[in-house]
Amino acid sequence: MGGAIFRSDTRTIAVDPQWPFKGDGLVLTIEHEYGHALGLPHRQGNSIMKPGWDPPLASGPTEDDFRDLERLRNLSTGENWHAPVGSAARGSSPGPAGD
Repeated sequence: MGGAIFRSDTRTIAVDPQWPFKGDGLVLTIEHEYGHALGLPHRQGNSIMKPGWDPPLASGPTEDDFRDLERLRNLSTGENWHAPVGSAARGSSPGPAGD
């Protein structure tokens, strides 16, 4: 599980109470899983949506994460957008994804 998981069928975030969170690990995990709830897929690089615990870790949502959210909003409202986001760039529809 890696600390927590977003369950798209029930729209809940389940946190593993036995996971050895350190520092801001729990907050960062909740931010990551909430990103899935908002429709963000995993993303490599400096992003709260980066999967796993390998450094470097983002210290919270980044400008790229906020841009991806804006693109998703624009897609849902039919507004024009300029660059693909996550799985949408590969032809699948954006939506919540569990870890």
